[in-house]
Amino acid sequence: MTGCKVLIELLSKQAMTLRELAEWFHADTKELLLDLERVSQSVKPGKLIMDPSVCRNCGYVFKDREKRRRPSKCPECKGEKVSEPVFSVEL
Repeated sequence: MTGCKVLIELLSKQAMTLRELAEWFHADTKELLLDLERVSQSVKPGKLIMDPSVCRNCGYVFKDREKRRRPSKCPECKGEKVSEPVFSVEL
């Protein structure tokens, strides 16, 4: 576990992808997904912000996606060049 306080402090200063967080904390992405869930519940009145993934082929934005992982394919063009969602905390 990375610790919610440390994660909140980091994400309030800069936005990061799940992969960047895994490298920063030397942690597994599955563990970080659990930590992000805890962060989203504990930053009241602030909030965890997830900038959605975007297809690099056609520009489709995954704006209604609830999952915090990168989608594997675009539903519009079926392309696999999809960016990762970017996380930040608004206090």
